[in-house]
Amino acid sequence: MLAEVNVELELAFDCPHCDKPQRTSEHGLNYDITVGAHDLTCTQCGQDFELNINAPY
Repeated sequence: MLAEVNVELELAFDCPHCDKPQRTSEHGLNYDITVGAHDLTCTQCGQDFELNINAPY
């Protein structure tokens, strides 16, 4: 017997340049969120930034 589930994840965060809210789904990361750094472009101001998920401080 096999059970399968599809999970869609979404994280919310603010752009470090303009402080506008962003969501991982706006950047294509809603099905494949991995630990590490992701290079993104703000959907509001257009500036590039790096999103670190579970990165050590």
